Amino acid sequence: ETKIGSLLESVSSQYGGWAFITDSKGNTLTSQGIEESEIRKLAPSPGEIKETSRFDNGTLLITIRSEKTGWLYTAGIPKQALMEKANKIKYMTWTLSAAASLAGLIIGLLLAYRNSAPINRLLNAFKEQNGLDTANMKNEYDFLAGNISNLIVSNKLLQTELNSQIPLLRDAFIKRLLAGEFNSPQELEAVASQIGFGLDGRSGYASIIKISGYGGIDSKEIIEELSVARLIVKQTLNEIDADLHMTDLGSDKITILFSSEHEPGSGWKDAIETKLARLVESIYANYRISVTVAMGGLYRTLSEINRSFDEAAQAMDYAVYLDEKGTVWFQDTMRETTVYYY
Repeated sequence: ETKIGSLLESVSSQYGGWAFITDSKGNTLTSQGIEESEIRKLAPSPGEIKETSRFDNGTLLITIRSEKTGWLYTAGIPKQALMEKANKIKYMTWTLSAAASLAGLIIGLLLAYRNSAPINRLLNAFKEQNGLDTANMKNEYDFLAGNISNLIVSNKLLQTELNSQIPLLRDAFIKRLLAGEFNSPQELEAVASQIGFGLDGRSGYASIIKISGYGGIDSKEIIEELSVARLIVKQTLNEIDADLHMTDLGSDKITILFSSEHEPGSGWKDAIETKLARLVESIYANYRISVTVAMGGLYRTLSEINRSFDEAAQAMDYAVYLDEKGTVWFQDTMRETTVYYY
């Protein structure tokens, strides 16, 4: 009895419960932490075989009967003792969960502030720029979306307007090139890059085409006819070579820039003459428009186009004076002189 009782002692000492063993006739063999009177109330009848595990008044009752000896082992452990470690785990879990939630909330607030700060700055920028009162604003995102949409629409309209102005800007740029109005290569390159002018790094010739057959430009009808004639010449040139840059020079002249990525040779000069010959023949055969063509000297940079244009103008004066037909090159009109050109 003492030996068996020592084995049951941990039930009462560790868990604060009790345990007892009865034989097959219901006699108590040993007990720990429980009185005999209580045993009689809990012990089942001798013939009842019962193995249970249930709660009764806050106590877990465990009953097991041995098949070999017929002894009935009964133990009672308070629910509080059983839940002590579970409660520790529960409290620890709640504590960790609360700490993690608090840390997550703080991190979320910091991230929200970091992400909302640029939006607030954007809102303030719109307020300062447009002078809007957003005190009664219900939805900042709708406000931002509306203003950004307006900006996009305005930007597209501005871009469309600028694109429509590019041909005019290029025409003005060519006129400035011909007049030599650029003060520095840096200014020239900046303007050329802005309008996408594609002659940078190329060599070529400046050319002047004069519409013949009009003695004087002294009436509205003649000016209108010359405008139509210039349009026809430019359309025909575009059909022959779409990469040419050209601009009007007065009422009866057109200036053309022939350019090449490489140093022009004699073969390229022949190709230019062939194109100009096609132009002269085409517009005369289709529209009975006669033209005189003058070519300047070779330019190797954009800043030299002015010189080539001046040479083409001199060649044009020579061709008109002598009533030359076809294409007149400046180098063919040069004469020995003591005058130096700078």
